[in-house]
Amino acid sequence: MDAFLKSLKDKERELVSILEKTPTFMQLEAIRATITTFESNGIGLTVVSSSPAKSSPIVIPSDYDAESMAWKERILYIIKKLVNAGVSEILKEIMKLEPDKKKDFLIKRVGVTVSQLKKDGKIGVKKVGKSGKYYIVDVNQQA
Repeated sequence: MDAFLKSLKDKERELVSILEKTPTFMQLEAIRATITTFESNGIGLTVVSSSPAKSSPIVIPSDYDAESMAWKERILYIIKKLVNAGVSEILKEIMKLEPDKKKDFLIKRVGVTVSQLKKDGKIGVKKVGKSGKYYIVDVNQQA
């Protein structure tokens, strides 16, 4: 039974990794982030989220490869590389690594992904003035 469960979890991670790269999934995650923002600001929306309470573990790759990495892996890679990073620093680093991506898209994608990682407990934030510096929380998931 353990081998079967492990194979199911491996397949789930593989499918989530593939889905994270699709535009439809990106739109879904953007909508979820917007809903979460409204809920956390006390606007009073009551929405049942279909996202799992605990996400599957993410391994932080040792090399950056935009073609094979999900957005969460890209952000974790950059935070690991910079040790502590604000959203603007993450954005600058991705723009260096992926100069063909449009800045408007990256601003939204980085913001949403950082929010997801924080919600999943993968990263923490330390307030520095008005902004925050993100750091990796779960060191057991680093490659």
